[in-house]
Amino acid sequence: MFSFKIDVAEFNKLTPFFGSYLDILYKDRTVVICSENGQCYVQYMCPAFSMTPNDSVNVRLDTALFSNMVLDGKVEVTVVDSQVSFSFYNDKDKLFYKSIVPKQVSYIDLQQKSSIFSRFKDTDCLSFNDYSYLVRLCSKLKTPFISSEGYCYTYYNKNYIFKKSVLPDFCVDSELLRKCISVTNEFAVVGDFLVFKSGKMSIILQKQKLPLMCDIPYITSVKARRHVTLNISNLLSLLSKLRLKTNFVTRLNLDVSRCYIDDEQNRFEVPIEIMEDSNKSKSIDSLLSDLEKSLDDGLTKKETPNDSVLYLPYWLPKVVDRVSKCDLYVSKRFCILKFNGVNITIGGSLNA
Repeated sequence: MFSFKIDVAEFNKLTPFFGSYLDILYKDRTVVICSENGQCYVQYMCPAFSMTPNDSVNVRLDTALFSNMVLDGKVEVTVVDSQVSFSFYNDKDKLFYKSIVPKQVSYIDLQQKSSIFSRFKDTDCLSFNDYSYLVRLCSKLKTPFISSEGYCYTYYNKNYIFKKSVLPDFCVDSELLRKCISVTNEFAVVGDFLVFKSGKMSIILQKQKLPLMCDIPYITSVKARRHVTLNISNLLSLLSKLRLKTNFVTRLNLDVSRCYIDDEQNRFEVPIEIMEDSNKSKSIDSLLSDLEKSLDDGLTKKETPNDSVLYLPYWLPKVVDRVSKCDLYVSKRFCILKFNGVNITIGGSLNA
């Protein structure tokens, strides 16, 4: 028999990661509550007390049963032959519930996990502080979060969504990553894993296979014909009210500061505020890096009517939801829209 006590509020931060079963392991006066779920392993560690002399205990139980019954008091575990008894106490040490379940043995390889955590101690910590918005966006779009060649990015509907990065190369499930950074932004890359630790909580997130190539360095090296700062709040407001699906076309005409939306039966028009407009040519990478710098130094003016009418993809409102100000960079073959520190490639000019 042994007992332990957990911080329920802290423990609940890990419940989104749990699989169908929780494994509870006791050894050397320490209790490890852990679970594996696909590409993610999570554990909660706490000291054990009220122990009967025992080398170790290894049991498994239903996640929902434990999560729903655990209270602010201690949890007492007693193993008798082929059964395991769990007693749940409140913060006044009063017994509230007791559950007896068949004994099941854990299949989690704790030795492998311990090896990863020991390597974590000798690895430099990194942070997702500058990339949390992009992580949430990837999670919303259900696309992987990728770090490669100096950029963090994802690929959605044949377009890149990206920002500059100092992180090492990796690719992970964005929904799991979003949950990880809700626990802590600090992490380390250990072999094929991203490791997150915060107090008693630890998470191991397995990497996915990186894409074979990334076109973003080439895209950002292309010269921009035009840079326009727009207020698109009216457009997003109209699209949210219309609730159109995919059978519509949106055209942005910069010459008349208007956006035209055509579906199969109706046409809508909405004014677009152009806050700044420059037809000067400069590499997109330079423009994205320093929007405050003047565009007048040694730049070649390239005015062209082709850059005045642009197609906007139907999925754009899903990506730029609740955004007002954005920057548009127009090149011959494609455009880049910048907002909230991230950039989207969105095709090219109508006549290019």
